[in-house]
Amino acid sequence: MEMLLIVLAIGAVVWGGVVLRRERRVVREGEISDRRPACAACLYPLGGWSSSRCPECGQDAVDKGVQIGGRERAELLASLIVGVAVIAFGVAGVWASTRFFTTRDTVTTQTLALDPGAGVEVTLVSRSRWQPRPRSFNCRISIDLRRTPVASTNAVEESLDSIVPSIAFQAAAPEELPTTAQLEEAFRTLLEKDPEDESGRPLSQRAAAVLYDVLAPDRIWDAPRAGEGERMATVLYPFTTGGGTVSMFWKTSWTGRLVQLVPALLAGVVAWRIVRRHARSRWWRPVRPGEWASVGASSIGTSPDPG
Repeated sequence: MEMLLIVLAIGAVVWGGVVLRRERRVVREGEISDRRPACAACLYPLGGWSSSRCPECGQDAVDKGVQIGGRERAELLASLIVGVAVIAFGVAGVWASTRFFTTRDTVTTQTLALDPGAGVEVTLVSRSRWQPRPRSFNCRISIDLRRTPVASTNAVEESLDSIVPSIAFQAAAPEELPTTAQLEEAFRTLLEKDPEDESGRPLSQRAAAVLYDVLAPDRIWDAPRAGEGERMATVLYPFTTGGGTVSMFWKTSWTGRLVQLVPALLAGVVAWRIVRRHARSRWWRPVRPGEWASVGASSIGTSPDPG
């Protein structure tokens, strides 16, 4: 996005320079001045013509006015202001898009602080996507249960189950996720019970049930599925590690991209029109009604009518 803004700004300045060079040449060759005005639209010399209508483009000078000299300063100032406006509003658009429209994907790993005597380590892997506008927050939490080695033995750390349960959670904002204290309390209560409860379910399934209760069942939009956690997370959350507004520009929605581009382009157009209007007094003057008819062409220019 930064490169696009720079290209637009440089293009505005270059365009202003090209227009300046062309008009300086036309004004010099046509000897345009207050006594020898030119058409404000096509710069065709109007001095000596009995009619106020331009023979080149047909525009009526009484309605549109005439050019009486070069407008180098006006054009240069306009091109500079266009460049500055494009950059300023473009940066504001990037900020607004990043702030209000860009989705943010995060992956966090959290190991709960539980009693070492339980011999089990609980790690939660959260993959979330947060979108401010429209407000949306989706999170998929996977549980990793590992049996920790007892100090008196040479046992190594091992996974309790080959199937890692996963739960998808939907909320309005990241702040609605359960706190670490709530999760630790829930799993601490689970591990205080006998490893094999009366239902005969493995610890991983009971841990998923605990997490399900903590997250509030009414916000679970995908029930736990054995073996689906990591595969679904890979499909639903294509996380990237790229940063900067360039990558954010392509990651945001079309609405966000328009928020970045449209203000920058409109700023250039508005700045150009404002400068042209306020700088007209240097190179443009209106033609009073009846000026050509009552005074005659000789008071405006001296070149003969080529008719």
